[in-house]
Amino acid sequence: TESQDVRWTAPPSLAGGALIVTGTDLKLTALNLADGTVRWRHDAASYNAAPAVVGNGVVVASRDKRVQLLALDALDRLYEYEGAKREILAAARADLDAEEAAAASEPASEPEAA
Repeated sequence: TESQDVRWTAPPSLAGGALIVTGTDLKLTALNLADGTVRWRHDAASYNAAPAVVGNGVVVASRDKRVQLLALDALDRLYEYEGAKREILAAARADLDAEEAAAASEPASEPEAA
């Protein structure tokens, strides 16, 4: 069993029925609010800031100039950026612009006839 001595090291984030906390055990943990069970745990030894929830993801920044976007519902790394602040922001903006352009170019679906 896990020790009950783990403490939060940064303010928690709350979204999507989950509480996201960084603990003294150096893990980023997503807990289900309904029953307190663990959704996922992620090594957080290099993180230097509290997690931030954005949409259906959790953004975390590390001491080695990496920013990761993790899925809120499962431990999937959706994006990872490395480099200086401007490079990270430019890469994130380019990805978002590409997603928006792809969505805009998709043909609109027509309602089905009854």
